[in-house]
Amino acid sequence: MAITLPLWAVVALGLVMMRSGLLPAGTPQVLNAFAFWVALPALVLGAIASQPLATAFEPLFFAGMLTSGGVVFAAVWFASRRFRPTKLGTCDDAATHAITATVSNLGYLGLPLALTLFGPRAAGPMAMAILTEVAILLSIGMVRAGRRAAGGTAPGSSVQAVLGSVRTNPVLWAIAIGLLFSAQAVPLPGLLQRLVDFVGPA
Repeated sequence: MAITLPLWAVVALGLVMMRSGLLPAGTPQVLNAFAFWVALPALVLGAIASQPLATAFEPLFFAGMLTSGGVVFAAVWFASRRFRPTKLGTCDDAATHAITATVSNLGYLGLPLALTLFGPRAAGPMAMAILTEVAILLSIGMVRAGRRAAGGTAPGSSVQAVLGSVRTNPVLWAIAIGLLFSAQAVPLPGLLQRLVDFVGPA
């Protein structure tokens, strides 16, 4: 409790400050942009680059995450199609349900909690979970939702939009660069390491 309580206290503090009007309108968007584009990638990069490759990437764990996530995704998608085949506006109901069932808040809550509880060794499993959810399952769901919105076809624009989102995701880039340093067994350059250590904990 003493380990996890400060994180929940930060969440509660943010809620109180927003509800009380102490923070101006638009603050959540600014903080979210900073966390997504700067702090979270720095935290992921520093944690993964400092681990041996065998610790940072375990193929069996990744296969298990992908298999279990894929089974849940498919089961929810088929169940939604079978028992609730209607659409919510132009969105694919089944794809939305499948995404909701398999994609969690790993970055903003899962990663800080795991690193706090288990230390840097949790970075590898969390990175593989993020790859599974964001790069694969979320992308499949978004493509499927785009197909339904376009009338059942598979427009290239939908696929390109999803691929573009994956290619520009800073967390995925941080994982890839961290694995590269981990595979080479070389530390981050001194300046970059200090920057990561300073910004990541935010």
